[in-house]
Amino acid sequence: MIQNIYRFYSKLIPFSVLLFVLHQGLQLIDFWPVSRDYFYCIHGFNFLSSALMYVVLAYAFQNLKDKAGFIYLALSILKMLIVMILMAVVILGEEESTLAFALQFMVVYGLYLSFEVVSMVKKLNS
Repeated sequence: MIQNIYRFYSKLIPFSVLLFVLHQGLQLIDFWPVSRDYFYCIHGFNFLSSALMYVVLAYAFQNLKDKAGFIYLALSILKMLIVMILMAVVILGEEESTLAFALQFMVVYGLYLSFEVVSMVKKLNS
């Protein structure tokens, strides 16, 4: 189980760093800029949620192999609900640059989701 987690993290960390650097580059040229706090919130939430979700999935793959796909689906829905709550709090709570935050958050979330889906499909097929 620990080796599976390390293997996933060895792919997640370079992906996250690359995405962070590309997003930071767009921020430096003022392409729909967001505040530094929002920027770190976007990447911190997505990285931590992916990292923590895989720990639960590694346990599921080891002990509940036949239910791992359903557990992934349930965790993805839970993560989506948390994202919706976070987006509602930010958008309703503040007027400044909420459109830029929402769009950037959803793009980064979509890229992380794509990465997770590809990783899970490979794991489920093995």
